[in-house]
Amino acid sequence: MKKLNKEEADNITLLLLSSDDKNQALAINLLQQHPYVIKQLIRPVEVYLAYHKEEKELNLILHSAMDGYKLKESPIYIFHATQEEIISDKEIIYRFLRHESEYKPFLFSDIIRSNSYSYFAHLLASKMKEPELAIFLYKKLIKHFPKNGMHYYDLARSMQIYPPKDSEPEKIKSEIIQLYNQSYELNRNDMTLRTLADYYIHDLKDTKNAAATLVKCIEEYPGNHEVHEEYAKILIKEKKWAKAKEIAEICVNLHISNNSYYFEREEINTMLGEIYSEGFSDDKKAENYYKLALDANEYNWESIEKLTKIYKSRKDYKSAIKYQLIALKQQDLNILIMMELGHLYQLSGDNNKALPYFRKVLELVPEHGPAIEALKKLV
Repeated sequence: MKKLNKEEADNITLLLLSSDDKNQALAINLLQQHPYVIKQLIRPVEVYLAYHKEEKELNLILHSAMDGYKLKESPIYIFHATQEEIISDKEIIYRFLRHESEYKPFLFSDIIRSNSYSYFAHLLASKMKEPELAIFLYKKLIKHFPKNGMHYYDLARSMQIYPPKDSEPEKIKSEIIQLYNQSYELNRNDMTLRTLADYYIHDLKDTKNAAATLVKCIEEYPGNHEVHEEYAKILIKEKKWAKAKEIAEICVNLHISNNSYYFEREEINTMLGEIYSEGFSDDKKAENYYKLALDANEYNWESIEKLTKIYKSRKDYKSAIKYQLIALKQQDLNILIMMELGHLYQLSGDNNKALPYFRKVLELVPEHGPAIEALKKLV
């Protein structure tokens, strides 16, 4: 049988990696007839088998043509077989890097396969601590797939979490923002806007642009309760109580209409408690919301503290003690809670119940001044 030339062998690659089942079957048939070309087509064969692990015939041809070859050592195959293994083995990442130029044409021939290339770029930054090399690979992806918003997003996220060494911080920040915006324009979704807002809040401490991004997200995705929640947090921080109340109440209604789990409403109920307490001096409504937060999570520390404060102001020491005991059940060695319980029992007129809490504090911290003073007054 006539041997295939390079052009004919390359044509097998095109058939094998096409999306047409008939073309793929034809390529496998040709490889069966011409197994000697397997060696020069090993990378596209690996890529194909990574995405078609159930393909037995080509597997047999491969191992027959290349005695001793171990498909399970292929970084692309391992990635699809078990991501956990590749994450823990740096040698596999190095192996991909050594053959990157060989894999690239076949991974770039399909937008889905390009995600494998993106994943290796991520590993270079996260596991190998090579952010510059990761950026280099991401930019290759973007150059080849300029309309794929997710590659812009992945690069921005990588630069945010693993900034390149010896870089100009302001320049990097500007590039990250630009990449997120490019990603959103190409692939509009609430995740990108939320991630950008999070970047403004936590990395740049820029609440103004974070708020503008969240408002844009709310306008375009009005049914997302998480976005409303994040925006309400900013409004609370800025003490814009009326707007915070409006957004938080919309968020609660979205939770209800979306049938969210009750525990997911813990944070927004805590926030509404703060809004009514701090913004409107309405402790009655605040109390109701803090209790709703505790229904979702009985150990919600903030709600316990705020309810204790409300009950103390009303001289309802029995209720205040009830919630501090819940807190102590979770943090049984917390001396602040013990001191608070001691003082609450004192205020309620039950000195006998106050004593054990002050004594316990002194067992833990013998030189604790406030506990010593409290005991002097009681004994």
